[in-house]
Amino acid sequence: MRDHIGASELTSLVEAEVGICDEMVHLAQREQHALARFRPAHLPELLAAQDDCAHRFARTHEALEASIGRAAEHVGIADAGSPSLDVSALLPYLPPDARERLEDLRSALEGRAYTLAVLNAQNALLVRTGLVQLGQTANVLADVLGESPAYGASGSVRLPTANHTLVLDRQA
Repeated sequence: MRDHIGASELTSLVEAEVGICDEMVHLAQREQHALARFRPAHLPELLAAQDDCAHRFARTHEALEASIGRAAEHVGIADAGSPSLDVSALLPYLPPDARERLEDLRSALEGRAYTLAVLNAQNALLVRTGLVQLGQTANVLADVLGESPAYGASGSVRLPTANHTLVLDRQA
């Protein structure tokens, strides 16, 4: 396979995927710091950036799959209707320098994917732990404070009247 049938395009797209994964790793690390240091105000911005990265990665991967399909058809290893191939199927048809570069990039991408999986699992654990701690704190406060004079058992607001009776405000 020569460059005129897509080696540089394949390389550029896999490089783009690695770059996006680098961004995602950085964002996941920032998310971990925000969760560990109880700074939830940073989370919406981080989650929006992660969502943007995920969308960009998906678009880049779709372009890569299309490029792989065109290259595979060109070298005769796939028809337009055949299941999608990955870059490894094209490696034997690439010049040695392009083959080596793509193998390095695939390895880097696998490493980033593993790092992201670990960070996501750690962040999920931090979130679950935080929720458990919040639930335990709420239970302790409820036990210590008992029923609030301003709120009923279901959380509805109770308003005192002039004769010291309580009126239930179902609108609150």
